[in-house]
Amino acid sequence: MVELYQLVKPVLLRHVGFSVNGVIILAFFWILKAFLEVVCTLGSVVFVSILLVRGVWTGISYFQDGRYRRTDDYDDENQAWTRTQPVS
Repeated sequence: MVELYQLVKPVLLRHVGFSVNGVIILAFFWILKAFLEVVCTLGSVVFVSILLVRGVWTGISYFQDGRYRRTDDYDDENQAWTRTQPVS
């Protein structure tokens, strides 16, 4: 009976050590996953914010530029390139 216990003890300790190492590795991956989720979420929020600001900026610029133009101004712009311009 003592011999059986001595044979089983090293095997059990190896399995317990392997189990503890596995739990430590899983805990590390779980923490890493949570950290990466936070980083990716913040990155996505920053990306969408930049897109929103650029879209609003472009829309405002477009409407302000269009406010000062008239339809007959387009012909005047094209004629400016057909004439010789003096060097200033």
